[in-house]
Amino acid sequence: MHYFARLCSGGWGGVDIFFALSGFLVGGILLDGRDQPRLLRIFLTRRAVRILPLYFAVLATFYLARFLMSQSAWLFAGAVPWWSYVTLTQNFAMPIVESNAFYLGPTWSLAVEAQIYLLLGFTLIRAPLKMSVALMVAGVVLAEACRVGFWMSGHHALGYFILPARIDGACCGVLAAVAVRSDRALAVLNKGRRWIWLAVLALFATTEALSSIGHGFGSPGAAIYSHLALSVASSLTIALLVSNPQGKINRLLRFTPFVALGTISYGVYLLHIPVIGLTHALMGRHSIVPDSWSGAAATAIGLVTTVLLARLSWRWFEKPLNDYAHRITRMALRAP
Repeated sequence: MHYFARLCSGGWGGVDIFFALSGFLVGGILLDGRDQPRLLRIFLTRRAVRILPLYFAVLATFYLARFLMSQSAWLFAGAVPWWSYVTLTQNFAMPIVESNAFYLGPTWSLAVEAQIYLLLGFTLIRAPLKMSVALMVAGVVLAEACRVGFWMSGHHALGYFILPARIDGACCGVLAAVAVRSDRALAVLNKGRRWIWLAVLALFATTEALSSIGHGFGSPGAAIYSHLALSVASSLTIALLVSNPQGKINRLLRFTPFVALGTISYGVYLLHIPVIGLTHALMGRHSIVPDSWSGAAATAIGLVTTVLLARLSWRWFEKPLNDYAHRITRMALRAP
């Protein structure tokens, strides 16, 4: 069991994959629509409607549950000031005050995501394409330098949470979006596909190996190597998959259950910690560690409930709002 726990210790790196995927999707949207009028306003409106309603709904449940369940302090203790959650700046507040409420744990990455939207929106729309590519490369170098500098100065948490130290994932994703729109880059991807896949596997494997021996969150191995390796490997994986749409992996990913899970993935990500935490708390437990049969049962119930709630949220809450946002922004595009 000890060795299994060590193998699963790399979960902190999931956000690097998330940022790379986000950079690819957002970068593609902005690159394809560079010549559209009012693109920045339309882009930011759609992204705000996509992430903010469910986020603020979860934030409201935090303050309500904290008032009603004072006996479960482990879920709610350590929250940073309320205004940082409202302004999506908790990723700066958390490492400064060195705390965060467990219930709202995943929200720091949404703050980084919102900051990435603003940064990429202004950069990719205003700057020429060659300059945009150069700025993305500079962003990767900046993030690596920030992480190493924060680690050397003893401020490990800053290197994990704040935007300048986490921008490389999004920048790598944008570079992948540029690559799949370039005939020259596509030729390189297709010619060297086997070797690139081997490089991707090596990057993921070495990152997992480092994490399993203790070089995880806040370690020099993560600061110097793992975050960058995950960003590069994730972006290369995306580029390889997009450049070969009829490949076996793509056919597998089009399997209906995977598509359905992808549709509700944002809700699952944002809801899983609050729902699983509340399930454990209502069963009288004081952590979500499945260290007993009751703990395992609480986690299983919480996971199933998370998926059900995410599905309901998408169908009756998120999707109607997103459809409305797309309708009004399409009208803005057609306006003279």
